[in-house]
Amino acid sequence: MPAKKQQTAVRREQILRAALALTDEVGVDRLSMRAVAERVSLSPMALYRHFAGKAEILDALVGRVLADVASGELDDDWRPRLGIVAHQLLDAAVEHPAAFVLVLDRPYRAPEAIRVMNVMYDLLRDAGVAPEEVPRVERLVSTALIGYAAAVANGAFWAGDSPDGPPMDPAATRWRDELQRNVADLAAIIARAG
Repeated sequence: MPAKKQQTAVRREQILRAALALTDEVGVDRLSMRAVAERVSLSPMALYRHFAGKAEILDALVGRVLADVASGELDDDWRPRLGIVAHQLLDAAVEHPAAFVLVLDRPYRAPEAIRVMNVMYDLLRDAGVAPEEVPRVERLVSTALIGYAAAVANGAFWAGDSPDGPPMDPAATRWRDELQRNVADLAAIIARAG
């Protein structure tokens, strides 16, 4: 890679890391080009050489948040693969709860996000889902998994039997156990669709 392109790639990576850290600190709504520029010691206008605007940064953050989801060696059997993806989504959500909401809110343009979508499509085809049904079933399954992960990571569920109880702990094993049961239920739905 030529030196100029390498410098640009390094700077783009610095900007994304800063944007993710800021999102974790202040939330998506308060993320601004000016704040990102300050974090990486650039003028706000200099950011536009790397990103067309905030929307492009947000789309890239979707990829960054999903970077470790379905990125390693995956099981050949679709059922364990579904469980792996589900737990990796929960891990990503717990690690970056504020930024993870972008996974529900933004189009999948980043290569990492498209890879996750392709893994889900392959999983469903391997489960025997008819090709014309794969997009619909993928939306159903992914929305359930991503929604659950976002809710856990952001403390949206009650820790006890009422809202008056203690705040929930997103890292509690209870949520992983519940996710495993959810995955089994989703696998049954997928098998029926197949």
